[in-house]
Amino acid sequence: MADKLAQELIALHTCKYKLLKDMYEATLARSHVIDTEKVDEIFKTMDVRQKCIDRVDVMDVEIYEINQRLETIINTAGEVIPNGSIDPEMKEIEKLMREQNKLVGKMLELDREQNRQLNLALEELKAYRKKIRLGRKTLTAYGSKKTARPSIFLDEKK
Repeated sequence: MADKLAQELIALHTCKYKLLKDMYEATLARSHVIDTEKVDEIFKTMDVRQKCIDRVDVMDVEIYEINQRLETIINTAGEVIPNGSIDPEMKEIEKLMREQNKLVGKMLELDREQNRQLNLALEELKAYRKKIRLGRKTLTAYGSKKTARPSIFLDEKK
């Protein structure tokens, strides 16, 4: 039973790693899209990442439940696990978890850099908007005022 649960954990962690890899690729794609300033493409990459995050969250719940069942089996005296029979699976799970953590670390670094780039672009837009407002105020303050056109009344005698 414990071996079967360990194999399920390995399968879930492998699938989770693939999802994290997809998420990392979407993050890389977003960094290329940020340079081109295509807002629609940025939103598409964000949607891909969000879908991956949602699926990873579901997988984390499954992993947690299987871990709890595995701990219960190991801690109870009801099932005797031969010494070292589950160790290779646990080592593989630990290896997969280390790889996942490395990938998440790389994504965090990319996210920080991208956020810095986006904040710089936002500050540039704010400064540009401020110049436009100032120009608009200047134009209306010193520009010619629009006056109403003179009306023409026709007086007809009856």
